Amino acid sequence: MVYYMFIKIRITPTECLGNLSMDDILNKIKLRYSGRTCYTYGIEKHNKFNEIVKEHLHFHCYIGDKELSNISLGAHQKWFREHLHCKGNKSYYVKCLGDCKDHKKFFQYPLKQKQLHNNNCGISKYIGWYQTSLRSTTEDNYEYPWEWDYVDLISTAGGDYSRTVEMNIKTRERMENKNMFFMKLIKYLKEKHGSLKMPHKTYWMDIVKFYIDNGKTPPWQSIDDKINHIMIELGHMSYEQAYKRLSIGE
Repeated sequence: MVYYMFIKIRITPTECLGNLSMDDILNKIKLRYSGRTCYTYGIEKHNKFNEIVKEHLHFHCYIGDKELSNISLGAHQKWFREHLHCKGNKSYYVKCLGDCKDHKKFFQYPLKQKQLHNNNCGISKYIGWYQTSLRSTTEDNYEYPWEWDYVDLISTAGGDYSRTVEMNIKTRERMENKNMFFMKLIKYLKEKHGSLKMPHKTYWMDIVKFYIDNGKTPPWQSIDDKINHIMIELGHMSYEQAYKRLSIGE
C-alpha cells in the first residue's frame, strides 16, 4: 500500500470557476488537511523573476494521518474540483509524494516571499513541531521530528528566493542577448547578400567573421546548425527541404 505523506498544492483563485475568495480557499484547505498534519502556506503575488502575477496560494503539507495519506492523487484532485471549483492546470496543481529529499526545503518554499514582500503566510498550529506533535511514540506513528521553526524557515526561504530571482534574471538576460545577437547576424547577412542564396562556404565564413568582429568566439561545433537555421529564416530552405536534408539525408 502506498502512503502519500507529503502534498504540494498551488491554487490561483481567479482561474477557478467559483467565486471563492483567497481566505475561503485557504480555510477550506486548512480544514481539509487538519488533524495529524503539519503544513506551511504562502499567498504570493510575484513569480520567479520577482514580477507581479496573479495572486496564488502555495500550501505544502505533511500528512500524519494514515487514512488521509492513503487517498490517491486522483481523489485529492477530485476534492479540489468539487469543493474549490478548480478546473485546468491554470487554476490548481496538486502533487502527492511518499517522501521528499529535503524536508526543510519542502516546508520553507511557501514562505519564500515573506522577507521581501511581507506577504500573508503561516504555519500549522504545531509551531516548533519537533517539541510537540511530531515525536514518534509508537511504530504506527510514522511522523518526523523536525528540527527547525517558523523564523528559521522564513529566513532560509527568503535567502533562497532572492538568490533564485537573481539567477533567473541573469539567465533570462543571457537568453535574450543570445537571441538578439542571432537576429543581428540575420540582419547582417540580409544586408550583405540580399535575397540571394549563397553557397554553404560563404555562410560559414560570414558567420565566423561576424562573431570575431563582435568580439565573440565562433561557435565552431554548431556553425552548420546555425547555417540551416539561417537558410530557413532567409527563405533559402523550406521546412520540407530541411527535413529531407537533415532527417533522411537527401
